[in-house]
Amino acid sequence: MTPQELAGWDIDTLRRGSTQFLAVAETTRAWVTRADAVGQALAAPAAWDGPASEAAQSTLRAWLAVTARLNPALEALAAGVAEAVGWYAQAQDAAAAALRAAGTHGITVGADGVVSAPPGYTTRMEADQAAAAAERAAAAAAVQAQVEEAFRLAARGDALVASDVGVFTGLGIPGFTAGSDFVDLMAALHVTVTSAGRLPTVPPGADPQAVATWWSGLSLDEQFRLARERPDLIGGLDGVPAWARDTANRILLDDALRELLSRPFDSAPGAVLTSAAHNQDLELVLAVQAALIQAEASGQPAQLYLFDIDAGLAAISIGDLDTADNVAVIVPGTAVNVTGDMGIQVSRAQQLWSATQEADGSEDVAVLAWIGYDTPNYAQAPSPWNALTGAPLLAATVGGLTARPGNPPRTTVVAHSYGTVTTAAAGRQPGEFDADAVVLLGSPGTGGTAADFENPDDRVFVGEAEDDWIADTWAHGIDPSWEWWYGGTCIAADMPDEDDSDHYHYFDPDSEALHNMALIVQGRYRSVVGCDD
Repeated sequence: MTPQELAGWDIDTLRRGSTQFLAVAETTRAWVTRADAVGQALAAPAAWDGPASEAAQSTLRAWLAVTARLNPALEALAAGVAEAVGWYAQAQDAAAAALRAAGTHGITVGADGVVSAPPGYTTRMEADQAAAAAERAAAAAAVQAQVEEAFRLAARGDALVASDVGVFTGLGIPGFTAGSDFVDLMAALHVTVTSAGRLPTVPPGADPQAVATWWSGLSLDEQFRLARERPDLIGGLDGVPAWARDTANRILLDDALRELLSRPFDSAPGAVLTSAAHNQDLELVLAVQAALIQAEASGQPAQLYLFDIDAGLAAISIGDLDTADNVAVIVPGTAVNVTGDMGIQVSRAQQLWSATQEADGSEDVAVLAWIGYDTPNYAQAPSPWNALTGAPLLAATVGGLTARPGNPPRTTVVAHSYGTVTTAAAGRQPGEFDADAVVLLGSPGTGGTAADFENPDDRVFVGEAEDDWIADTWAHGIDPSWEWWYGGTCIAADMPDEDDSDHYHYFDPDSEALHNMALIVQGRYRSVVGCDD
């Protein structure tokens, strides 16, 4: 820190932040008091009874166990920050005064706080020159003293904050960050409620809504244990919240990486195929790990919603799928696989998420980069087989995202290329396809018309760029951009000239399609730019 930086501190903002910090501490204390009273009331013999009551009490006890350890530390830190702001204000005043005095006397203050001494007195100076030199020397000494005092005052504030932050260190929460969730905090604080006993049985073959109902009846501790102890069951179970799937899938990812890296190389005859499979698995795991790190670097919550090493499938979100007002699922097309393309799909999710914030940042958005089915290679692309096998997986994914209790999100499926064939097949699945809107980009046909989606035409959006020859192949039936025949709503999807086909650039930042996608994801359907607008 330089004296110039110290003098420029925004103390008013620090004071406001300190006040808000104290308000949070006081509010949390009130919550603890109320929650404790609720817990005592629930435990009374004449109170609410049954499995739901037990689940509620278990969750409440878990919350109280965490806050009982955190709240004293939070209050200490809030008080410490408030006191430290006083020291910082004095430090800023001292630094500002030193720089003003230095400017008045033509004295230089270095970034390290060292004052450059002015020319000193010499015997050849006239009396008035000697007096001026003495005055500058005294001023330089005073400035140096003020700078040192500013640093000393700032150090006192730093020490105070560091001491109170140390209270959190004493809680033993290594690695806990602002991006961690409540379950991470429970694990870090070693909080358990009723860890003994058998784990609940996962309902076999249940649809996402039934799974969501079953899950909401479990205590928080049972949910936590299932995610940690049976990640193989929870990581891909549609209807389970994203936080639990993320917890489970990160465990599966870590276990897979550890196992693959520890496996010795087999040079025996006949082991070539085994080694090749091992390398493919390792490449897939490393690709998922890299894409997850990429998603986390966006600054938004990142959730590993799907990880299936045997099937070669994965899905990563930008944003919190459990709390977002609007959720989008990107369905990829031909020759997209986890090893080679997970990072690209995450980039597309990031681009779409950013576009929604530019359009309207008032609602939370989460975008899921979903490689959740076996996409066809180029030789297989003319066949609907991969779409037909992927359709129930997509329908279950969307059903799981919308099974959120209480306030399900507005859900949009954004399908690209062959992904539009898969999405249409999902729309034709028995039961309701729970997407509020569908976007079809660069579609080679969907094997039918917009009526397959059970959505009105103004909720089935079709985008086709001018230079997209793949979308003009009619490989899977009617070109959806023929609005009068296919149905749906045609949207503007052009972009600046590209060196290759426009088919690969719908998610580029300067694409009309991306802007329209953002509006659709947020439910701003009337603002979408149509093909004829």
